[in-house]
Amino acid sequence: MIKSPISFRGFVLIACGVALLAFWSCVANAAPQTDREAMRLINRINRDANIEIPQGTPWNDGRDGIWNCEEVAGLKLSRLAAAEYPHRVRSYRVNTSWGEPHAVLEEELPSGKRVVLDSLSPWTMTRDQTGHTDWRPTYIRRQEP
Repeated sequence: MIKSPISFRGFVLIACGVALLAFWSCVANAAPQTDREAMRLINRINRDANIEIPQGTPWNDGRDGIWNCEEVAGLKLSRLAAAEYPHRVRSYRVNTSWGEPHAVLEEELPSGKRVVLDSLSPWTMTRDQTGHTDWRPTYIRRQEP
């Protein structure tokens, strides 16, 4: 009889551990099902992009070499896609409360409520809370740093 380097009990424990890891990786990467889960993801993406690449940060884009609000919104759009965010994302060109043109994203939560990701704030807000006016749909292409 050939002796195995691992006992049957050890094999079962390893197999269960692998199955558990596979299960948790699926759960960890699952799309948000509640507003709370979605807000956790959206706030993290919004905050991290705003901290990582504040407006005015130089980059080599072949044009002016400066990240602007539209490009930061495109980065957030890319990160939402990478996180497989399943709900509707809209992009808008707006006027800030001080009259400057600006670009933002508006995300739909699982409940249908909408929140705005804005490079001017680390927090997501509703449209009314932003103070922006003249909301016009626009196309924003995805960006990578």
